[in-house]
Amino acid sequence: MNIAENIFKFRKYSTLVVIMKEKEKEIVIEAAENGPYLVKVDKEILTALCRCGGSKNKPYCDGTHAKIGFKASKATIKVL
Repeated sequence: MNIAENIFKFRKYSTLVVIMKEKEKEIVIEAAENGPYLVKVDKEILTALCRCGGSKNKPYCDGTHAKIGFKASKATIKVL
């Protein structure tokens, strides 16, 4: 089971849980242009978090940003 599958199991508890078994992982949070925060570990998308405030499944994105015309710039944060 990969990390994304582990996180999917924990979504029902509204808590993002990441268990790292290896020491060196690249963790990046990318704010998609006009969209959600994408949480990536080693370039694999683990989850998408709501950034528009309109999701009915907070803290996760449900695509509402596209329906309400949410506008925001793209940005990337590398977690050390």
